[in-house]
Amino acid sequence: MMVFRRVAARLLSGERGSIAAMAIVLLAVFVAVMGTAVDLGMMLFERANMQNAVDAASLAGSRALVIGANPGPAAAAAAATQYMARYGFQSNATTTVSFTYPPSSSGAVDQMHVSVVHQMPTYFLGLVGVPSFTLAASATAETYASLLDIGLTLDLTGSMTLSGTNDLGQLRRAVVQFINQVNPSISNPYGPKIAMARWAGIMCGWARSSSTERYISLGPTSEYVAPCGDDQTVLTGLTADKAMLIRLADNSGSGTCPPGMSQYACPLVSWTYTAPALDGSGTVPQGMSINGSPFTSLNPTYTGTKLPNAISAFSNVGYYAWSTANGGRNDVAGGGNAHKVLVMITDGNDELWPSQGMPAGVSTSAWDTEVVNRANALKLGPDGIAGTPDDVEIYTVGFYCTPYSSAPSSGTSPNWCTSKMADTAAPHPCPSSTWNASQASATDTLLWNISSSTPGSCDHYFPIKKTEDLPSLFAQIAGQIARGRLKQ
Repeated sequence: MMVFRRVAARLLSGERGSIAAMAIVLLAVFVAVMGTAVDLGMMLFERANMQNAVDAASLAGSRALVIGANPGPAAAAAAATQYMARYGFQSNATTTVSFTYPPSSSGAVDQMHVSVVHQMPTYFLGLVGVPSFTLAASATAETYASLLDIGLTLDLTGSMTLSGTNDLGQLRRAVVQFINQVNPSISNPYGPKIAMARWAGIMCGWARSSSTERYISLGPTSEYVAPCGDDQTVLTGLTADKAMLIRLADNSGSGTCPPGMSQYACPLVSWTYTAPALDGSGTVPQGMSINGSPFTSLNPTYTGTKLPNAISAFSNVGYYAWSTANGGRNDVAGGGNAHKVLVMITDGNDELWPSQGMPAGVSTSAWDTEVVNRANALKLGPDGIAGTPDDVEIYTVGFYCTPYSSAPSSGTSPNWCTSKMADTAAPHPCPSSTWNASQASATDTLLWNISSSTPGSCDHYFPIKKTEDLPSLFAQIAGQIARGRLKQ
């Protein structure tokens, strides 16, 4: 018995030694795994920090290329260096920061490429022969603040007055906010310029049957009088006169309106169907009627929505807003080719309003096709070639009543709540790096097609509800245009 106890004790003693050895090995493995995880986690964190650094530095540097007291590469390098330092990256034995200035398609030097290569020391992996990681990040940003020619094409259909609370007032404030954000100045010939146009649907003349008729009849016999024309007016060509632009928007400021604009501007207003009195008394019709029933809820009566007017107001057979003759900058030798932008806002879709009495052959589907074709042609510029200095970048804004309704418009009941994306809770599906067609209505898809959104994204389409802050959105878009953007 005594011998057995001695043998058992020796065996147990040997087992305890084996367990201890195994524990030491397992502990070493655990430390190695945890150490590797820590090193890899720190590497991922540092990589993200590097990307944030080059993004911020390239944006700041590209802006310094074209604005400031002494714009140019030296100012850009100083600005970018400052931002890189804020994130902890300066050229030294373990870090290389470099800057280049690739020319843009306009021929102007308004892009900056920032790259960084950094040797990041490891802690635990150094014990197994990996003393450091080599990390790299880069970004290219482009800014347009030096030569930026912007057209604002503004929907002033009746729905801007009738479908929401003070929508027209919101639009005026939004335009003022945009102007202030872009901040044109007549003292800076190389600064931004803004042109402005307002548009709606189709205008027709009227002929009343008697001087006592209170409502212009649309049926059964229409009192439309041909010819009918597009409701669109250029308020001003490209200008850096900030005071005049603000006066056009909201009737304030010290500027004066261009000649002949009293019907449509100072401030922005909608066109209404009216006719002179037949008896000289000054009495004019109060609205329209169909089969003797007046549109008492829609008086005065406005033109409907014809989206092609938003493009043709600035680009048609006889007028091109960005031409040199109309204030556009298109001469590299004389200062550069301006980057050309159109910002379009609408609160409706193509509609036959009122449908009774409209000119023969009108089709909203034809208008849908026309506006996309006009927008695509405008994006390419007069030369019809992508990637050249005359290209125009288009932003579209959808400003819609909610809740969304798929009901079609009729002659007596227009449907203006046609955006599913605006009806979605903020943040809305657009703008985004991804375009999701299942979240879009036909109107959303149409406005997205008009925009310059990159393929597969909706980064140039901005749908919002009429209860949201339109001026803030316009300030956001102005900042996106004027401050530059990351290209890669």
